[in-house]
Amino acid sequence: MKIQHLEVISDSLLMVNQMNGVHNKGCQDDSYLEVTRKLIKEFKEFKIDQVPRNLNTEEDALANLGSNFNPEEFGAIPLVHVLSLAIEKELTMNVYEVQADSIGKEDGSWTTPLKEYLLDKTVPIGKVAAQALAPKASKYCLISKVLFKKSIAEVEVPTARYELMTEEKNQAELIHNLDTVEELSDDAKMRMAAYQQEVARSFNKNVRARVFKLGDWVLRKVYENTREVNAGKLAPNWEGPYEIIKVVGNGAYRHRNAEGKEVQRSWNAAHLKLYHFWRV
Repeated sequence: MKIQHLEVISDSLLMVNQMNGVHNKGCQDDSYLEVTRKLIKEFKEFKIDQVPRNLNTEEDALANLGSNFNPEEFGAIPLVHVLSLAIEKELTMNVYEVQADSIGKEDGSWTTPLKEYLLDKTVPIGKVAAQALAPKASKYCLISKVLFKKSIAEVEVPTARYELMTEEKNQAELIHNLDTVEELSDDAKMRMAAYQQEVARSFNKNVRARVFKLGDWVLRKVYENTREVNAGKLAPNWEGPYEIIKVVGNGAYRHRNAEGKEVQRSWNAAHLKLYHFWRV
């Protein structure tokens, strides 16, 4: 590079102060700072200044785009400038004349800095005052050297759906909705049935059915209504064993205890588990 004079503008006040030798103690980026200062020595003249973040939005967006851009995936990236908001509202600008102070001297009026800034971008002395003037001046405008204050009013713009709809068209739409209400109801029922089938398939896919055969010995889960009185928290959660003596169907079984006494009611396989005898 044959560049001899370089001027850098950044919205990071910390980085600008570090480059200018201010607030360098305890910096976590000392290694980067040393490399940067070595590169600065290759220029005859180097200058870095800080700019407010609200005046650096476009440059900041381009910098972020460049840091995340992969040239191997994209040869070029189009940049789109949004010129107007995508809303159905129209903004109208009203202006009101600003009355001069009763002092009588134009030079001593608070409007003087605003007029000078709007006329030829003249800013007051002092960095803080200069930065505060730009946002304040954006609320005013200068017409024939007379200061006016802006006032934005929102005007609702009727949409095409509202503007083109008449009473006759609305009545026809209502009649059409009444004629198709049964069809819409049937469609809703069909969608509900399809949804229920999908939920059932998803549930059954994760369910492992327990199947027992005649002669199998099983344990039965203990519930609060079948638990012994004063059994306590350490009581077993399964009781038995029981022998399967009949397959009722739909996962239900009849069984009897080890003494041969048949249980009066059938139990579902979800409440049973296989019992294994250990032979010594």
